[in-house]
Amino acid sequence: MDLTVWRTFVTVYRLGSLSAAADELGYTQSAVSRQIAGLERRLGTELIHRQVRGVRPTPAGEVFHHHALIALDEADRAVRAVRDLRDGAFVRPLTVGATPSLAAGIVPTAVRRLLDDGLPNHNLPDHGLPNHDLPGYDLPDHGLPNHGLPGNGHPGNGHPGTGRPGTGRPGKGDSSGGVGPLPWTLTSGLSGDLHERVSTGRLDVAVVTDAPPGLPHDPRVGQRFLGTDEMVVVLPVGHPLAGSGPLPVARLADESWVEDNDGSAALLRRHAARAGVTARIDLVAADLPGKTALVATGHAIALIPGSLTPALRTDVTTVRLVDPPTRGIYAITPHRSPHPATASLLAHLATAFSSARSPEAREAVPDGTP
Repeated sequence: MDLTVWRTFVTVYRLGSLSAAADELGYTQSAVSRQIAGLERRLGTELIHRQVRGVRPTPAGEVFHHHALIALDEADRAVRAVRDLRDGAFVRPLTVGATPSLAAGIVPTAVRRLLDDGLPNHNLPDHGLPNHDLPGYDLPDHGLPNHGLPGNGHPGNGHPGTGRPGTGRPGKGDSSGGVGPLPWTLTSGLSGDLHERVSTGRLDVAVVTDAPPGLPHDPRVGQRFLGTDEMVVVLPVGHPLAGSGPLPVARLADESWVEDNDGSAALLRRHAARAGVTARIDLVAADLPGKTALVATGHAIALIPGSLTPALRTDVTTVRLVDPPTRGIYAITPHRSPHPATASLLAHLATAFSSARSPEAREAVPDGTP
């Protein structure tokens, strides 16, 4: 199939209008309509419902859109890789994924150390590619989500990761034996979504947790256990219990709680139930920043991973729990075609995770203990 037509469909889907898509793509509306109609004939089903004002996708259109985004993203990556190879500048990008708490904590630290270390030189052969652009292929903006740092409230969206924060350019390793810039991306998402991306080769490394519903067994994916993360309670700095020692959760039975995902909520409910109390989850936040904002302003308290503590805002504080709930932290990688930097990154992730844990937590649950 012609990818130009796929891009047209993705644009129509995003804008919800044939005429708006035509204006953006530089086509006539009739040309866009013909492209979509031809694609529907090829697939044997309607992809959009044509309405008086705009269009909306059919169930088949929703399914096709999901896979079209992935295919177009990979096509663009392939063309960029060939162009870089032609120009003698190809370095395979390192694609990293992490849950929101880990993407805000240990992962940026580990990648920073990886970039500072540098990587061994890759001796790239001369493939004899001509020094001209690949004909007929531009890299348009087809509305794909950026794979990057969390912060816009949608798991999996963000910005391209760079080795030099704030510049938009990859950073150079300090080692004289390094290859220089290592392009990398960071995708934030839930563990199940990240596992699917690793298993299909779309991520080189993902840092995930075994919080409910847990991690699946998948022969396509390798797991490295990084350590056990103790959950802690985050409070506003003016809370009466701020600065207390380890607390039984029963001391917090009258508090309102806020949660941002089902896995964390399940850990909290199980822990409270073991103590014979009920945790009142009165508020639900869209994401981790929203969760901590509600705590900082005194609306609720929350359960968060202890490894996130160093990255918290300054108007909140944490207290440990007696016999706290825990979650295992794992780095998962595809068995096929590992990235040359994977082994080094895994070592830096283990170090960064150990450093992020409090001395008390490290004493309670030693590193490497499942």
